[in-house]
Amino acid sequence: MSQQAKLVVGILTFISAIVGTTLAFDSRYAKSEVVEQKLDENYSKMLKLRLLEINLKEQQSPADEALKQYIKQELAPNE
Repeated sequence: MSQQAKLVVGILTFISAIVGTTLAFDSRYAKSEVVEQKLDENYSKMLKLRLLEINLKEQQSPADEALKQYIKQELAPNE
């Protein structure tokens, strides 16, 4: 194999490695975004259920009112 052919093969191998690594990181990042979105959805559902639980109480304490206010603030950016 000539010197130029070896150089071309080396460059192509190097470029392939860089592209492959970039794609691997990109797909990993995309998966982390999906996981983060799912966690946010689950957190929001948990807060809504807790809010419902407080609202169903017949007698609400001042602590319940404060917790309701906090939950509403937490949910506001997500809705």
